Amino acid sequence: MYQLKLYQREKENRTALFFSIFELLPHLILILSFASLQDALVVAADDL
Repeated sequence: MYQLKLYQREKENRTALFFSIFELLPHLILILSFASLQDALVVAADDL
């Protein structure tokens, strides 16, 4: 019984972790795209 409860909690923790990563993903993509945009701007500025 205790083992089952422990397993259940472990599963919930993993699900919570997965969802928090899933929630952070759009922000991460936004940050990465902004960083690559900045790099592109720097390259464009160097060409001028």
